[in-house]
Amino acid sequence: MSWWWWWQSSAAERLRRKAAAKRLQCDAQSALPLPPLAPGLTAAKENEIAVASTVEELVTRVKAGTLSSYEVVSVMVKRAREFGGVKGVNAVTEEFYDGALTEARQKDRQLALTRPGCSSKNLGLLEGMPISIKDHINVKGKDSTTGAACRCFQPVLQDALVVELLRDAGAIILCKTNVPQCLMLPETTNNIWGTTVTPWDLRRTAGGSSGGEAALIAARGSLLGVGTDIGGSCRVPAMFSGCVGFKPTPARVSDQGLTMPFPGGKIGMKAVKVTAGPLANRVEDVALMCEAWWVEKMWLRDPFVVPLPFDHIAYREGLDKTQQRQQEEKEPQQGCGGGLAHAKKFRLGWFMTDDFFEPSRAGKRAMGLAKQALEATGKYELVELKLDKSTNGWEAVRLFYNILTAEGGMKSYVEGLEGEPLIGAYRKMHFATSLWDWVRPFMNCVLYLLDEKRMRFMVKGFRREGVPTRDYWQYCKELQVYQEAWVHMLHAQDLQGFLCPGVALPAFCNGASQSVESACTYTFFLNLLHFPAGMVPVTRVREDEACYPLKELPRMQRDSIARAAAKTMQGSAGLPVGVQVAFLPFQDEMCLHVMKDLQDAVKFRDLPALAKRRLF
Repeated sequence: MSWWWWWQSSAAERLRRKAAAKRLQCDAQSALPLPPLAPGLTAAKENEIAVASTVEELVTRVKAGTLSSYEVVSVMVKRAREFGGVKGVNAVTEEFYDGALTEARQKDRQLALTRPGCSSKNLGLLEGMPISIKDHINVKGKDSTTGAACRCFQPVLQDALVVELLRDAGAIILCKTNVPQCLMLPETTNNIWGTTVTPWDLRRTAGGSSGGEAALIAARGSLLGVGTDIGGSCRVPAMFSGCVGFKPTPARVSDQGLTMPFPGGKIGMKAVKVTAGPLANRVEDVALMCEAWWVEKMWLRDPFVVPLPFDHIAYREGLDKTQQRQQEEKEPQQGCGGGLAHAKKFRLGWFMTDDFFEPSRAGKRAMGLAKQALEATGKYELVELKLDKSTNGWEAVRLFYNILTAEGGMKSYVEGLEGEPLIGAYRKMHFATSLWDWVRPFMNCVLYLLDEKRMRFMVKGFRREGVPTRDYWQYCKELQVYQEAWVHMLHAQDLQGFLCPGVALPAFCNGASQSVESACTYTFFLNLLHFPAGMVPVTRVREDEACYPLKELPRMQRDSIARAAAKTMQGSAGLPVGVQVAFLPFQDEMCLHVMKDLQDAVKFRDLPALAKRRLF
């Protein structure tokens, strides 16, 4: 035993020094002066590039020659350095600014030579646009650390397929962004780069695990970013930072080149699937990245991806495949072309609470605003969903925690760290999953006496040495029953999609996630369902909403989790609050269409203080 402790302590010290060396290297790089930027940049042009224009508008201007890629990249390089570093939101982990500016100048020269006779078909959807990439998504020649010191100074040999497709579309890689250690937290902190914060309040977390992406994008230090999502990892940070995050149907996006925080960099659990997804400040920009991904190369290179090209009609007109066929059949009979149109209002479901974690007052108001805004367009009919025991948050929590902790003791996470200690944010989860099984009945009694029904329910299925294979198969079977119950509920009311709260609480205080992570039930139930889902910012917390009154909660929710939620709600006035749109699998473009309608209807245009600052 003494030898084991000696090995652990020496490994931890070695990895501590490795993490410090990596951080020192990155700090030295960020201390260097920026390479020459484009001349003639002004505050007005900076605002036009970073805030006022969509990515598609910028691409159009670059192709036309009225704006250069060098100018766009120069603006974003300076903003990423200023606002993405330790003096800002601490989102950027590795800078590729020299290479990005060089590539931008090369693209401008090529465009100048070909512009007189070029066709837009010969140019990429993201031609000359700078984008940021989440740390654990492979970029050739760079580290994919997953927030773990053991993966520092181990550059990967090739791009992830999603990165390669973005390069094919003309995108320029600007930087990589921060993640939580092991990627499984709704806050972003690790022993290498420290804590990433939301630009709305530098005392609060940017969420996780794509927290670096969301914070940098919300600060207008990046135009577009690539994150990943297995329990809300794109959508939680999007809400906390007030931007748009989208989780596609898992079978539509390749996971080739996503390094996971386990031995060998692969995840063994496939019941709940990790999915790469875009983040941006507008739904249109998110859709543009999806369009760049859903091309033939995606499924030719990865045969496990379903070959579905981007459906422009579904995205722009809001008509699914069945409606498109019906419209095509009608047009010859009518003897005219005409645009595609809805014969009746589009039916969407909605629900206010999952019965496990009551949303904040601001979250409920955001749902009401979203519902009213869509109904006011005259295009939508909103139908309330009544969740029962087979579809509510209690069942989602039971399945999500039991499946993701089935191995016991967080063993794969611990082994993947190779001796580095788990950070404090995992303390409660690691304790609960590592507790000796013979002690669990006593812990269950204590939680019962303390009236901790939710805590007791969450840890009920944990086992120190993991659950037997038979039990795991039973969980997987119950997951299928859960999925079928949701599909049946939607089909019974002729619904393809629905609205629901984003996260029960706005951005948590730094370090609070271990106490209130179950506020994310509204995101991870959609990972269980494998539904496409997106977060859209709707409003901000008002002064009278910066509280979480326990008296207003159902009796079974008045516990230590609720008290922690009340504490994190203090001082939350001004934080952004979002609403989710979700659809049945493979209806991603329909989901994006409703997200854009919601965005246009609520007209959320507020900016955090960092995003308002001008550097030219």
